[in-house]
Order: sequence, then C-alpha cells, then structure tokens
Amino acid sequence: MVKIAPSILAADFSRLGDVVAEVEPVVDLLHIDVMDGHFVPSLSLGMPVIASLRRVSQLLFDCHLMVTNPEAHLEQLAEAGANLVTVHVEVVPDPTRLAKETAVLDLGFGLVLNPSTPFDVAEPFLELASILLVMSVEPGFGGQ
Repeated sequence: MVKIAPSILAADFSRLGDVVAEVEPVVDLLHIDVMDGHFVPSLSLGMPVIASLRRVSQLLFDCHLMVTNPEAHLEQLAEAGANLVTVHVEVVPDPTRLAKETAVLDLGFGLVLNPSTPFDVAEPFLELASILLVMSVEPGFGGQ
C-alpha cells in the first residue's frame, strides 16, 4: 500500500503551519525528521515543533528519529503528539525492546534502513513494524 508522507524538512519554516494546512487534505501522514547532530551531522526539528504542529493538524505524525538514543525521546514524542516513530536499524540492531516501549506509549513503530544497509538486517524484525522506510539517500541532510 502506498501512502503519501511529505517531509516538513523541505517546507518553508516561516510558514510551517500554513504549509501543513495546504497539504493536509491530500496526504496520508506527515514525515517529521528529528536529527540529533550525533547519528547524523545535522540538527533538526524537536518536540516544540511537533507539539505546535499537533495543535493545528490532525494528520498522523511519523517522527523519523535520526538519533543515537531513540529510547530517550519516546515519552516526550508521545507527549508532543507523535503517532509513529521510525528508527534506524543501524542504531538499534535489535529493536524488540524499543518496539515494546513504543506500544506502551501508544506509539506506532517503524524501521528505517540506510541505502548501504542490507535488507537482511531488518527482515527478522519486520513483524514488529507497521512501516519500513528504505532511504534512497544517506540520512542527515534535507533536500537531497
């Protein structure tokens, strides 16, 4: 099944609420890139942006965690209004415990593969995930 999930990393941040409102009627979910400057060299959106967008949008929020310690952010993501977290198998080679933690917080769970990571790495854990995001570019930079 194909779902349309634009990344807000490509949006005009000076008009972020308006941009989300423009796309809301024609997309399935919103992809929110959360980068920590450790797993990837860039910093990006965090809890205040997610919380402020939640106040103006009913879309499902997929928070793509490009961070070295995703488990440390789960509770804050749930409080901010995330619906789904996607984590890199390169960071969490066995995501079983993390998937259980997301379920306790009523968050959906998904996996992400970098372009150079073989599918075999994620395959044993697909039953835990409601989505598998296969990156077509190296993570960490918008607009690629």
